[in-house]
Amino acid sequence: MDSPLSSVNFGHANRGIQVNKSNAPIEAHFHYPPDPEEQTPAPYATIGFSRDPSFVERGDLLKRIDSQCSEPSSRVAIWGLGGVGKSQIAIEFSHRLANGNWLLVLDSADDPDVFFTPIRNDQGRNLAEYLPQSTNGSILVTTRNRDLAFRLVGIHNNVHHVGPMTEQESLSLLQNRLGTLGDVSVAPELVASLDFVPLAISQAAAYISRRTPRTSVAKYLAGFKRSKRKRVELLSEDSGNLRRDLRQDGAASNSVLTTWQFSFDHIRAKRSSAADLLFLMSFFNRQGIPESILVSTNYILKKETPGYNDTATLEHDLAPYLESKAGPIFQSNRRNFEKDIEVLRDYSLITQNHEAPIFEMHQLVQLATQRWLQIQWLQQKYLGMYLILIASSFGQFEPSNWANDRELLPHVEAAALYQPNEQDAKQVLSILLCFGVSYAYRCGRPLEGTKMARISIEIMHNLPQLPLQEDPGATLRILSMNSWIFQELANTYRYQHRWKEAEKLDEQVLETLMKKFGVDHPQTVENMLCLAKDFERQGRCEEAERLAKLALEKLQLWCEADHADILRAKSIVALSYKSRGRLKEAEKILLRIVEAQKQKAGDADGGTLVGKGDLAGVYRLQKRFEEAEVLFKEVLEVCLQGYGTQCTNTLVSMTNLAIVYKQQGQLNKAEALLTQAVEGYTTVFGADHIDTIASLERLAEILRLQRRREVVQGIRHQGAQREERFQGEFYWKNSKISFVITMSN
Repeated sequence: MDSPLSSVNFGHANRGIQVNKSNAPIEAHFHYPPDPEEQTPAPYATIGFSRDPSFVERGDLLKRIDSQCSEPSSRVAIWGLGGVGKSQIAIEFSHRLANGNWLLVLDSADDPDVFFTPIRNDQGRNLAEYLPQSTNGSILVTTRNRDLAFRLVGIHNNVHHVGPMTEQESLSLLQNRLGTLGDVSVAPELVASLDFVPLAISQAAAYISRRTPRTSVAKYLAGFKRSKRKRVELLSEDSGNLRRDLRQDGAASNSVLTTWQFSFDHIRAKRSSAADLLFLMSFFNRQGIPESILVSTNYILKKETPGYNDTATLEHDLAPYLESKAGPIFQSNRRNFEKDIEVLRDYSLITQNHEAPIFEMHQLVQLATQRWLQIQWLQQKYLGMYLILIASSFGQFEPSNWANDRELLPHVEAAALYQPNEQDAKQVLSILLCFGVSYAYRCGRPLEGTKMARISIEIMHNLPQLPLQEDPGATLRILSMNSWIFQELANTYRYQHRWKEAEKLDEQVLETLMKKFGVDHPQTVENMLCLAKDFERQGRCEEAERLAKLALEKLQLWCEADHADILRAKSIVALSYKSRGRLKEAEKILLRIVEAQKQKAGDADGGTLVGKGDLAGVYRLQKRFEEAEVLFKEVLEVCLQGYGTQCTNTLVSMTNLAIVYKQQGQLNKAEALLTQAVEGYTTVFGADHIDTIASLERLAEILRLQRRREVVQGIRHQGAQREERFQGEFYWKNSKISFVITMSN
């Protein structure tokens, strides 16, 4: 018989069944309450910074980042110099993405050791291995270190460089920060002076805003341009931006100079040779820093220096200083140099030209670097290295070095802005500026030469001088260099047609040297030639001939027949003959000079070119136009190759050849050359200079011969106006500058 069915209910408190013994089948039904419906969590974003209402779009960068971050498991990096706005871009993107897939932002990820150093007790794993990989999110990295950006992201196309803003972006940021620009006309110059760096612009805007109405954009710019010290003061001021203060990473200062100095500290700690290179480069002109000079090891001044019979004396005098300053910086090989450059480029502290092996730096980066050196008491050390490096590479004056000297001249001019403390460094700077004046004179840049000459004279004047009997070598050197720099200054005056001033300067030098060393000293005799040249240029031919022959008589006692000074003396005699119509005698002397120069130094030597030009001038007066044309063409070709079109040597050669073409009736060729000459003189000297005016007059004469009268009238009217301005302003008012040589006994 079947057992009766039974039902048991345990209630809501208990669930399950327990049977001690049963001889019949048991069927159990368990009825659990349904699970509560799972609630999808609302999107949540932790962004520690509010949105910047002054944010300025940087082209389509945010769109590109958004597109790449939308791909599964993506990683994107933006890298660049501190203060260019990387973090602000990341903050803005985070706010725009706040309701989407997750986004992890690694801000200011600058130190590779943080991510790639193995963690203790973790089987050699590092922090980078713990960065999440998920199809629902992405990682955005901001860093100053390009190499680290590539290592964290792994995809080249996902690494974006952020540089300074464009001019329009910079003006928008400045206006957003100030509310209104006010000084609209000067705002572009201000943002350009700040290298279009967002942090620097924001810092300037904060400074102006706090001091309005006593400060304006124009007043800030005027202060910024006043001096390097004032620029440092303005850019060191902390703007008190809470948005950056909240970033407690130590590298988020509101001062652009302080921000970059954290990068300097990091590089110096990780790779000191790269820091050395950066510190050295900060003293160059910021543009066109040649790679060749940075890898140079020839830092001794192996060149002829005024006052020395050979270079060994100068090298011996300065050897301890040269070795102490230059030795440490030039010990790395090419491989290390490439690594150092890579580090500096990775931190955006330098950029490289793609077409030539030259580097550039932002002027604010240079300013920040020198400020850091000043704080660390290292500025004079690296300044000394810089002066030695430039002085050892510049001023060889050989045709093969013309391109090198032209490339280095801006860096010589940059050196003139510095004030070394050590006496040896001052002497090296003065030597460097002496060579700078010589080159500026030779390549037709007398205004730049005059500036460097004045600085060199001041340096030499302030050097301590012992009595002659106590230190004859040092006294001779200082006297010789003083006389040489005055001679070069006189040369720059001659190029500006300031004949009387050049003569006065040379007379002062000659008088001083005769008192010190007598009439038979080589330095005295050399200066006689300078004064003789002044006389010859002013048409005082008898005086020029007499003084040149006196110098020649003394030079022949101790110089070889082809010595440069002997050839100079003979040239002055020949030109004095030429001016008085003694053309056969002049031709005979000049032929010998040209032949001697060619045998000694070659066709491209400066002395050879001058001799050829003088000889061609004699041929022209003899109406031997074909022979004159050949020589003038040779001179012009060499000048174009060595100096370029914006050099007075080249422009004079163009003019001389044009005159020969005119005398041959080749008016179209003459017109083409004189048009180039007018453009060149205008660029070099300005529209109102006497050489520019003279070129205009010559061009007008060619056009008159071509019967182009309307053009002739316009050119001559223009030339007359310029000549009036030149005579009234430049020549009579601004050229009355005299120097007095003071020599201690």
